Amino acid sequence: MKVEFAQLAGRDNGTAYNLERALASIAACAADTQLIVFPETHLMGFPSAETVAAVAESIDGPTVQAIIQAAQARNIAVVIGMAENDDGKFYNTTLMVNRVEEGDGGLLFAGGSALVDPFGTLLFEAGREEGQFRVELDLAQLKAARKDYRYLDDQRLKLPGEVIERADGTRELLIPA
Repeated sequence: MKVEFAQLAGRDNGTAYNLERALASIAACAADTQLIVFPETHLMGFPSAETVAAVAESIDGPTVQAIIQAAQARNIAVVIGMAENDDGKFYNTTLMVNRVEEGDGGLLFAGGSALVDPFGTLLFEAGREEGQFRVELDLAQLKAARKDYRYLDDQRLKLPGEVIERADGTRELLIPA
C-alpha cells in the first residue's frame, strides 16, 4: 500500500485556505498512492470556544463534499480532520473518505507525524517541517504480526453509557455524568 502524509501548516478558523491546500495535496499525489493522511483538524484548524460555532460544519457540508469529490477524482482514500457541527454539538472529527501555520498568540503547532509498522519499528518520521511524504507499507507484516500479537486484548476499557448508532455509519458513546 502506498501512503502519503501531508504535513501542512494550516490556519485556525481558516477553512477556505486549509481546504485549498488539502485539495492541492490530493491532486499532487503520485499516481500509485492509495491513501493520503492529513493532520488532526486540518480542515478548520483548532477553533476556540468562541469560534467553533462559526467554523464547524456538518459532515455532509461543502468542505467535506469537496474532499470527497477530490478523492473520487483521484481514486484515493483520504484521512482528514475537521471541526464537526452535529445539530449544535461540536466534535473534533477525523474522517476516512473512501475512494468512491501559526496558532493563537504566536503558538506554532509543530509536526512530528510518524509511521510505525505492526512490530513497532519506526518506518518514517516527518520532523517539524512542512511537507508531503510518501511511504510504502508491507501489508504482509499485518498477517505476521497478528500471529504474535493479540491486539484486541489491549483494547480500551469498556465505558458505561449509551451507544448511538447513526444511519451514516458513525457512532457515539454518551457517558453518564
